[in-house]
Amino acid sequence: MHSFRSFWIEPVESITSEDLESRIHVLELLLNLYECEQARRSRSSDASPDDAPPSDTVGGESVRDTAARLRGTSVAQNDEKLLDYNRVLTSKPQTKADFRLRNYLMALLRLVPPEVVGLVCLSYTTRHLSRQNMRWKTSMAQFLVNNQDSLFLPEVRKVLPQGFLDVIRPQWKDVVLHHPPLQNSQLSSSDDHVILLRVLALLGSGGFPVKVLHRSSLSMAWNAEGQPFSQTHDLPLVLQDESRCEIALKRLQQNGYLSRHTDELDEEHVVVEKKVRVAFDDDADHQALKVLAFMLVIYARYSKLLLPAFEYVMSYLDEAAFVQSLSSFQILVVVETCISASYFREIEWKMKIMSTAQKLLSSFDYLIAKARLRNLALKRINSTFDHNEKPDLPKTHLHFDKRSNALACQVSLFEVQLLQDKGKHDEALRILEDMAPLDSDNVSALEQIQLDEAILRRGKILRFKGCFKESLLCFEEFLSSPGRPRIVGKATSQLSAVMCEVGKAEAAVGFVQQELTLLKEFGEGLQSRNAIRLRMALAEAYLMADIQKPRTRNWEYALALFNEVDKELSQSGLARVGKMVRFRAKVGIAIVHHVHGGDVTCWDEAENAARQCGWGTGHSDMIISLAKCALAYQEGNIPQADQYLSQAAAVFEQSGRQYHFTGLGSVWHDYLLNQIATVLGQDAERLGIINRMN
Repeated sequence: MHSFRSFWIEPVESITSEDLESRIHVLELLLNLYECEQARRSRSSDASPDDAPPSDTVGGESVRDTAARLRGTSVAQNDEKLLDYNRVLTSKPQTKADFRLRNYLMALLRLVPPEVVGLVCLSYTTRHLSRQNMRWKTSMAQFLVNNQDSLFLPEVRKVLPQGFLDVIRPQWKDVVLHHPPLQNSQLSSSDDHVILLRVLALLGSGGFPVKVLHRSSLSMAWNAEGQPFSQTHDLPLVLQDESRCEIALKRLQQNGYLSRHTDELDEEHVVVEKKVRVAFDDDADHQALKVLAFMLVIYARYSKLLLPAFEYVMSYLDEAAFVQSLSSFQILVVVETCISASYFREIEWKMKIMSTAQKLLSSFDYLIAKARLRNLALKRINSTFDHNEKPDLPKTHLHFDKRSNALACQVSLFEVQLLQDKGKHDEALRILEDMAPLDSDNVSALEQIQLDEAILRRGKILRFKGCFKESLLCFEEFLSSPGRPRIVGKATSQLSAVMCEVGKAEAAVGFVQQELTLLKEFGEGLQSRNAIRLRMALAEAYLMADIQKPRTRNWEYALALFNEVDKELSQSGLARVGKMVRFRAKVGIAIVHHVHGGDVTCWDEAENAARQCGWGTGHSDMIISLAKCALAYQEGNIPQADQYLSQAAAVFEQSGRQYHFTGLGSVWHDYLLNQIATVLGQDAERLGIINRMN
């Protein structure tokens, strides 16, 4: 017999067919020794597992010693090389023979590489075991599944009978695609890669962030008291233990099932490389794993990265069996996720997602109200929304607890937004005054979110009304509150705008610069929504500082920032907010060139940006016409200037002054009127028109 001293632990690539035959011979010998011992002991009818000698001995000699003797080496020399398969076989033995055979082979399996065990398992699932040991055959077949790739190594194929794989392949294919039970108590680490591969297969073949797989809790929700709480699902341990997950990922990667790569943000992703067909004995397990896959895509930090996977798993909601398998809590999570997903991508996607969410609901009044509110919000930003039609707001459908009260506040905020759209600021302020928590001494976290938003909304409305000092107090109150987040780009930009309106533009520059520094420390990039909001606020603060105190270099800083944002938003397909930000950038560029060069073409670009926002003729048109009028008068083009002045005056009669954009209806409006009046001199008729626009 060939010596086992050297090649027992060699790489698979160096193993010859003679080596494999020798190894198989050793295993056959050990198994035959055991069968003889088993036959001798089975003659004793009162034998029991408790009375049996140690399960890893045969004829007084341990399996490890026998194997070591046959290999010509000691156990101590090979301990570190032995593979640990003691948790491979998960089936509980039903008979004494099963008990002995299982425990004996458990010791045996620790001594051999997987390709040899695979062959022996295959042999003993087809020839040696009797029909009453089918449970053992199943366990061995599952072990073979875990080592299936070894069967197709060239060295292994040499020792297999011709045509053997063609015969056995359909049999083990059915096994490999079947899912082990999901209950954690029945899962061992040897099942991890199988579980993980099926989860990834149900998420689609696109890239998936590795960090999403490394967490113990999958979801966060609001309870009836308006407080956040986490819901821990009965997850397979591979998705609760990062180290186990890493081992399973590496095993799948080594076998070619998936690849791993790092994106430009240093986030690691996995991609399924092989098409995996998932089959299950138990349909409940199938649906449970689909639910698990659906829940995995709910991860706020990776919301954009997970959109492809979310779109893939959304197709499961078209399956009646999947929907029926969802618990009440899971339906709540799915609908909440659909609502969150509706903030991404194009309007058609948003509407489709919300339609799906509403179909899932039958008896959840709170979620029905929340979904209806979101649908109304989507209709508002859609060009087909009729602001003259009174919407059916969902207040009457709410159960009155703190969570529902928070939603009622959210409904009120939406009603305030509709009134803002119509310019009915006083009515909007009255609604905000009526908003209150159920218990002022014990305000829930969810209620506080809406009440904070109400403060911001009140400050914004006061700003739009031109009540800048009162607005300033609102934003300062919010930003000075102890519980506010460290980064609040929306409130910061609003406060900066109001500071500019009250003549504190230079102070606003310093304030926004501090917030941008904080933003960088928190790791947000310059292209994040908060960063763009703050960069625009800084640019507008520089611009207003330049107008309020000329002969500084503030306009150069402002122009550089405006040009940066304009370039970043130059692509087509911008959302509504993106188009509005680009309009602000275009107006800022036009103002800089107006003050420091008198270029009218920049106002044409600003006018085009306003048209892309979908607005009708309004305040922005009046400002642009007034700016063109001032430049035309300066150039001596009186007929053209008079035409622009007439257009501006006509729109002003309808719109009056408006303060939606920093300084546009105040500082810049006054600047243009003064510029035109200076050029006109003693022209009483034209000055009369100018004075009426004051």
